[in-house]
Amino acid sequence: MSEENVMVIVLDSLRKDSISPYDDSIDYTGNLDKISKDSEVFSKVVAQGPWTLPSHASMFTGQYPWEHEATQKKIVLETDKKLLAQRFKDQGYKTALITPNGWLTPSKGTTKGFQEVKNFMGVAEGPVQKIVKSLSKVFDKLKPSRREKIASYFNELAETFSDFKKSRSTVDETKAFLNNVDPDENFFVFVNLMTPHEPYTPGDPPQEYLDKHGVKDISKVPETEEDYLKEETDEEEIKKAYKAGVDYTDDLVGEIYDCFKENGLDENTNLVILSDHGQALGEEGIFSHQFTVTDSVINTALMIKEPGKENTVKDSGLMELKDLYEIIPKLAGLEHSEIKDRDIAKGGYEYPEFFMGWIPEDMKENLNRKYRFMKKGNKKIVKSLSRNGDTSYKMINTETGEQLEIDEEMKKQVDNIENTSEVQTDVEDEEVKKRLEDLGYM
Repeated sequence: MSEENVMVIVLDSLRKDSISPYDDSIDYTGNLDKISKDSEVFSKVVAQGPWTLPSHASMFTGQYPWEHEATQKKIVLETDKKLLAQRFKDQGYKTALITPNGWLTPSKGTTKGFQEVKNFMGVAEGPVQKIVKSLSKVFDKLKPSRREKIASYFNELAETFSDFKKSRSTVDETKAFLNNVDPDENFFVFVNLMTPHEPYTPGDPPQEYLDKHGVKDISKVPETEEDYLKEETDEEEIKKAYKAGVDYTDDLVGEIYDCFKENGLDENTNLVILSDHGQALGEEGIFSHQFTVTDSVINTALMIKEPGKENTVKDSGLMELKDLYEIIPKLAGLEHSEIKDRDIAKGGYEYPEFFMGWIPEDMKENLNRKYRFMKKGNKKIVKSLSRNGDTSYKMINTETGEQLEIDEEMKKQVDNIENTSEVQTDVEDEEVKKRLEDLGYM
């Protein structure tokens, strides 16, 4: 076969700094550490959105959130662009998606190109999601107060019918797929494993993992962002519970990897392991990953194990998760666009319209905001826009966390971020070319 197989494992909500390939002091992620020894480990990867839908939509389209528009406002991916799975399907690959994630379902528009979709959502994917999809078509035409009430109702309804994480089922289904691979058929399989995601309740992760990491009172660990905002919590217990979830995740990845090797797939299959975003554990007064573009959320893990290739890169150049739209086909030997080196990375977060019901009234002014961010070297600038038009900027050193004076050139760039995302670089005019170079686009 001229092309190679591809298996992608997304560890949803996994912090880059929570696993040993990125932090040698961590001693409970041995499986990921073992895989990393024969992989390229990319150290500077940025998610374009801080939660599942926009982040996956960027990977599936190669676009920024403000281009594909699958965000808090639209809550569905509607695009004429060929999605990543469609590109593999068109080349004769068997394509499969395995996940319990409610944002990776037919009703969300994110499964195009996948011939097999296993999402475990049952009734929650059926009538409830169909109603939500229909709602999304008129959602942005409603007044904010109406959107808030309707979205809150459907969020609660979806949670009622959804068995959220389904880690055991996800792993078992993934192993079944690997055990039944046809050696004469190329495949592209995409797995989203939800175990690092909250809630961290007994069962997922199992109690033994909570005990191992010293979780004494699970009732002090919020199940959702809404709980964190409205109830008394213990941030030390949150951090311990998160570690338990990561520990369990590592063992589940170990199970999948053992099955992967037992079937001889390490000889002809590219293995891509990443996080779609990270997790806030109290940074900036935030739990989980909504309402923020802090580094603990937008910095992501990425490891790529190519057949027969043994090397580890700990200091890669800057990358964006949306680059996987071209990187993954390149790994498989399929047609792809040139992947250029980056000196900037960008992303953002819309006003949280679909999640406004979670925010207490006294917090809405601070959390009902739109963000745009840009990274360049060891600098990051964040632009924050309120509903009443107030705009603020924050500049930090990403290596030290130190707050810096605003870089005026980066401020101009982040102000124009949505107008310069697809800059044409094959220009002849030297003055224009020099300006593009100054802005970081050449």
